[in-house]
Amino acid sequence: MPSDLRRTLGAVAGLLVYTNEPWWVMSSAAAALHGAMPLPVRDVDVLLGEKDAVALFGSLGLPLSPGVPDDRFSSRMFATWMGAPLPVDLMAGFSLSKPEGWRLVEPRTREEVALPEGRVYMPSRLELADILDSFDRPKDRVRSATLRAV
Repeated sequence: MPSDLRRTLGAVAGLLVYTNEPWWVMSSAAAALHGAMPLPVRDVDVLLGEKDAVALFGSLGLPLSPGVPDDRFSSRMFATWMGAPLPVDLMAGFSLSKPEGWRLVEPRTREEVALPEGRVYMPSRLELADILDSFDRPKDRVRSATLRAV
């Protein structure tokens, strides 16, 4: 695992040690934790509970605002924390647009990885692959295929 990613995940573990709700590292960083690194990891996406997001954003001095929605993704709360080697995108109330309407992304599984700085969590390998497939983007399909092959 690249040093900047490992150090960023350690910073995330320390930052979120006092949260009360489940949280997950998602997307490319989670794929890397599962041993699948098909594409470079440029940031770390973290899905938080809304109560923890309110407290965390306040303690970090981050604005408590929704993510800028696009035609595919929306977050009730979104901020980027720049206190680690890689940017950390913190989001709560993350939803995906599907033909049947907006669907909240809520992982059902939560696997733990112990780091010297604390613990990080991610969806199981196969659930993460399914979530990435649901995003329906070429880069996420590559990540999903690599996860399924691990």
